[in-house]
Amino acid sequence: MWTLPGGKRKKPRESAKACLRRELREELPALRVRQTKLLGKIKNTRRGKRAKNDHAIFTARKVTGKLLIGDKGEIDRVQWVNPARVRLTRTARQVCHSFLGEVFRE
Repeated sequence: MWTLPGGKRKKPRESAKACLRRELREELPALRVRQTKLLGKIKNTRRGKRAKNDHAIFTARKVTGKLLIGDKGEIDRVQWVNPARVRLTRTARQVCHSFLGEVFRE
């Protein structure tokens, strides 16, 4: 099962972009992501649960470096993939459908 990288804001005042930078440093420390832009946001409530997840989706125009895992307790494997060709988690599927269109329709 494949999912999008993500994380939680550690402080209430942490911006979505600051959270993105911190999460990338923690989880993929050798990857350099530049020229990021907020593509949009999704509010997601899990069925049968009270848990709410707000997702800020970013694009990056420039990515360099290597895919090396920084937090082995949270990530078991990383690789570049075409999301249209892998089995996605529910949330990743929702994000891809919302922002990337018909390519991800089942």
